[in-house]
Parts: sequence; C-alpha cells; structure tokens
Amino acid sequence: MKRFMKGCAITALIFVVLGLILGIVAGNARGRIAIQDAVEAITGGRVRLQLGGLREVGDDLMEQIGGEGYYDIEDAIPFADGYDILEGDVERYALTGDIRNLDIEIGGCVLYLEQSPDADFYLEAKNMKSLQGYVEGGTIYVKALRNGNIWDEIKNCEITLYVPQGVYLDSADMSVGAGSIQIEELYAGEISLEAGAGEITAQRLQADTLDMSVGAGLIEVYELEARQLDGEVGVGHLYLEGNVTEHGDIQCSMGSVEMYLEMGEEDYNYAVECGMGSVEIGGRAYSGLAREQYVDNGAARQIDVDCAMGSVEIYFD
Repeated sequence: MKRFMKGCAITALIFVVLGLILGIVAGNARGRIAIQDAVEAITGGRVRLQLGGLREVGDDLMEQIGGEGYYDIEDAIPFADGYDILEGDVERYALTGDIRNLDIEIGGCVLYLEQSPDADFYLEAKNMKSLQGYVEGGTIYVKALRNGNIWDEIKNCEITLYVPQGVYLDSADMSVGAGSIQIEELYAGEISLEAGAGEITAQRLQADTLDMSVGAGLIEVYELEARQLDGEVGVGHLYLEGNVTEHGDIQCSMGSVEMYLEMGEEDYNYAVECGMGSVEIGGRAYSGLAREQYVDNGAARQIDVDCAMGSVEIYFD
C-alpha cells in the first residue's frame, strides 16, 4: 500500500509541476530553482528536475518515475496461504484466542469497526469478492478485495468487525486503498492508519503512538488522545480533533492538514519548516520559500511541522 501512496503523490506532482512551469513562477531563474528544490524534497530525492523546455520537463518526470505511478490493488493485498478466501455474503463468525493485535488491509470495499455485543470478536460481510479473516499469533488478520472504482459498488461491499467494548490492544494496523474504514472506537498502544485513495474516519481513538499516512485520500479522527502523533500527507487531507500530550510530527507535501487541539497554543513548542506551502499555528502564519523557525514557549510538549507545497493549520481551544 505504501507504493500506491507514493504513486498517487507523484502522479499529482506531475500536473502541479507542469502547471507551475506554465505560470509566472517559472518565468525566471529563481522560480525554476524553487520548483526544482520542492520536487526533490517532496519525492525524497527520487525525482530531480533540470527545468528547461516544457517537453523536456515532462519527459524527465516520466523517465524518473517509471511505472511507480501505476497501482494494481490486487498486487497490494497479499492473501495468506492456508486460510480460506470467502466470497459473497459471509455470516457472522467468532474470531477466538488471546487477541492482542489487529491487522487490516482492504481495497474496493467498506469496513466498519463496531462494538461487540459481548466479550468476543466477530466478523461478517456481504457482497464480497475475496475475504480472509483469521487469527494467528494473537493477531486478527482481515484482508479483503473487490475490484471496481464506482462508489455504489464499493459501498455495497461491506465488512463489519465487532470489537469488545473498552478492550485495549497492543497494536492496530489498518490500511485502505479505494474504499473506506469507519471506526466507532479503538484503543491500542500503537495505532497505524493508512489511506491510499480511500478514507478512514474514527469517532474515538486512544493510543500511546498514532501513525497516519494519507496518499490521495482522507483521514478524519475525532476525540483523539495520543502521546505521540506522526502524520504524513501526500496530496490528500488529514483532519484531527483531540489531544496530543507529548509530541506531534506533521509532514505535508501537496495536501492539507487541519488540527484542533484541546490544549492552548502556549502549551507546545514549535519547529516549523515551510517551502512553497503555508503553515498557520494559532494566530501566527508561516510561509515563504525554505523558511524555518523555532518557537520556544518553555513547554514540555512540541509539534514539528514540515510543509512543502501544501497547507497546515493548527487551532486551539
């Protein structure tokens, strides 16, 4: 799934760069240098431009990117040997054992994480093409795939995983390609959320460490409680409401980030690096090429922001 997110970001990057080149910003040497630096930063040095004519730029981008912008969802979800692959409607069944972890990978369907009626975990589904749900080594694995890019097809393919109320897991790792994950509540030591071209919405999350990656999709989290927060956005959108008690690290390439924190602006120190994008923290704005600034409020908490060509907005109660 990581390969897909890189593909989304780089594909969008092609159009952004070509648009910028056609604009005024590429009309002078300084503008061209700024674009070259931003492209290299966004792609981690994997794409480097020498801006000349428009045709040469397009050829240069495609040559360096190669096939990475193409994504086969079937290749991205490896089904496990030794477990049944279910199709159609799947009646509710129990997932038993000493469950400490969740590992979920889906594409082309919708997964609901809901409260169990008792102390056990259950799984059910409808209109499935391929589904695996099993327990191994204390981990529940859910792998699901349905090819199709029409939303009506995606939303009619449903999986529901029932989790006992208030259970605190060691870890939960969830990723979605095209499709959606809807979380009622989730508590774990480590939570990882990854949205490629799909979306993840969580009504309540509590974690020691929360790691989020957005490709061209969307992640929304409400009632958040996390000690350590790491968020990475390609060309999508990340929206957060809640509390970060120790450290937050936000990296935004060409997408957007909105955060609404329960603590005050003075409760954090800030390290901000802003390229061609914009950063707003409380009532203070940061923008401009390669501008870096550190704000020391003498606080015990810190938020680091690195924004290349997108936007990051952080607000406080």
